[in-house]
Amino acid sequence: MKLRTLRLCAAAGAMLLCLSATASCTGKPKQPDTGTTETTAEQNARMTLIRDGESVGRLVYPLRASACLGNAVTELQTRIRVLCGVSLKAGADSLVRQDGSPMILMGETSFEASAQVGQGVPEHGFSIRIADGQAVIVAADDALYPLAVKKLLTVCESQDGGLTLPHEYTYTSESYPSVEIFSPQNRDLRIVYAVDSAEAKSAAEDIRNAISERFGFAPAVVTDLEPRAGREILVGDTNRSLSRENRSLFMDRTLQVDRASGSVALTGYLPEVTKELCNMISSEKGDAFSIFPALTGTRAAEGFGTIPQYRETGYDLMNRSDLNSYYVQYHNTTAEEYRAYLEKLETLGFTCYARREVNGNLFATYTDGYNLLSVNYAKFYQITRIASETAANVTLGRQSPDSTDKVTTPQLTQINGACAFILRLSDGRFLVIDGGLNYEKNWKSIYEQLVAQNVRGGKPVIAAWILSHAHVDHYGGFIGFAEHYGEKVTMESVVLNIPSYETYSKNVEAANVTPDMTEMITRAKQAIAVTYSNASLIIPHAGQLMWFGDAMVDMLYTHEDLSPAVMKVTNSSSLIYTVTLGGQRIVFLNDAHDDASTIVYRMYGNTLKSDIVQVAHHGYNGGNTQMYLKIAADTALWTSPYATVMKEGLWNSPRNHFDVKSVRENLLMEDESVMILPLPHKVGSAPDYVRQFS
Repeated sequence: MKLRTLRLCAAAGAMLLCLSATASCTGKPKQPDTGTTETTAEQNARMTLIRDGESVGRLVYPLRASACLGNAVTELQTRIRVLCGVSLKAGADSLVRQDGSPMILMGETSFEASAQVGQGVPEHGFSIRIADGQAVIVAADDALYPLAVKKLLTVCESQDGGLTLPHEYTYTSESYPSVEIFSPQNRDLRIVYAVDSAEAKSAAEDIRNAISERFGFAPAVVTDLEPRAGREILVGDTNRSLSRENRSLFMDRTLQVDRASGSVALTGYLPEVTKELCNMISSEKGDAFSIFPALTGTRAAEGFGTIPQYRETGYDLMNRSDLNSYYVQYHNTTAEEYRAYLEKLETLGFTCYARREVNGNLFATYTDGYNLLSVNYAKFYQITRIASETAANVTLGRQSPDSTDKVTTPQLTQINGACAFILRLSDGRFLVIDGGLNYEKNWKSIYEQLVAQNVRGGKPVIAAWILSHAHVDHYGGFIGFAEHYGEKVTMESVVLNIPSYETYSKNVEAANVTPDMTEMITRAKQAIAVTYSNASLIIPHAGQLMWFGDAMVDMLYTHEDLSPAVMKVTNSSSLIYTVTLGGQRIVFLNDAHDDASTIVYRMYGNTLKSDIVQVAHHGYNGGNTQMYLKIAADTALWTSPYATVMKEGLWNSPRNHFDVKSVRENLLMEDESVMILPLPHKVGSAPDYVRQFS
């Protein structure tokens, strides 16, 4: 379960309508069931894309892909990963060289083969051609790419860690019928929402905004108390017959179009079905908007298709990240109710991957082979959260040491006085934390230390790189490192749980969401999808343990745990966790804000006791006095240079809630320096970095 899936937009993979889990990538190629033209030749000759568990080919897409095309690219990656165990490398056309390697070209790429196939595409259809080591897919309408992906999957074969396509193959689909919703000549359209639903009203406004942005007019938004008049987009459980006929419950969602009237109904989990419709609207290339009935219907939210409902009331369903992952949050729950739900999961065939109790809080991870399910009960808040990903996109952290080799002494290295740490494991691999700003001194220092401390020979091996949150002074170094040294190391996994940009932009103060922030997030995703395409992705949740070599990472807090409070600052999304290595426990607070610190203190209490603490937010603010007292560390690590701490008075600022006298030593560094601490660290063994506060 390795991250090789390309993620192009917040809705990536969530809204593909006709690609079910029944789409096969195994066995003999299926015969076509639709279309006008199909021929195959040289049945025994196959084009190899994946061989012996390694990608030898690449999936290529246009640099400026629409939302619908991006979804289709992601879905193809996901299905290959689910069905074949290995993902195909992917990249934008501007980043891929034509070096003779086999490729799948999806969309109107800059390559000549895409233009050639595009000439024969039906008015409302798609064409597939496989020849000369290239599989080319071009659709007349971007919304049709999910159907093209489904068709391609019927002719792929997978066995023994390999994936092949026919050496030669052509297919031209039928011209799919469509229903016009509006055009420049007919804009008699209203958006109608269920009067008693604030969620439906918000979704209706999102649809209106999408239409306005793409087509330049804004339909009226009204409640279902208004009498019917003309064409309507119905949002939620309205009193219209079309809504009632296509009602969805819980996490299912329905998009349906009425051929006769041209009206549309959206029911079920509105955030996702609304995003689906808005993606169709934004991806429309012409001056009119139509919907293909072949792309409508009812489906479950990705990852929740077979997950039982906890209970029918008292829940919130939220988009957790831009990796097409969700969580359900139930209020006023009990431990007994929680345990009964776990029994229900096991009755339905889910396997318990991990289960533990910490300070009365209950944590469990389950899987059915497709869903990865985290179920947590927070005793203090009486909240139960159920988070889900798919095994196609993410992997679970190991629950025991993954190596017993002891070839070196574990040690902690801090880079340049910034929030950038390297932990060398006993087996010689490394755990890297954040990376500081995207400055040469940071990513160069990280690489130099990896080389200098590498006792294994060959490329340094990074067992995991943990990214705490989406601020450039924490993951910028990761981007620079990937761009300059990515090919010089082996990256085994990346650990992150970052909210979607949509979440940030709607809930966080404007000052915290800047253009450079979004640009850097995009570059980080690109680094993961392209440079580290063979690395596993781990999305952690509170209460989960992850072992890398002999280092145990205990996740205490993610941004999920903040809800139902609104995230007012980006720092509230910082991961908070401990790393136990060399007989000592280190707590990394990253940029923990006051609200996150309060949650951690209330949830974990005395179990927070650690030997070393990284002072929250570089010492500027955040943290929580009660939390620091429960941590009761002997040593404090400051992630700001000594001169900065002293000049700005951070050491005695009431905003950071940290009493420098509460620890036996404070370790501060000069800028441009590197600090190395063998573990276990003894107080006073790093005299060059001990600073006394007056």
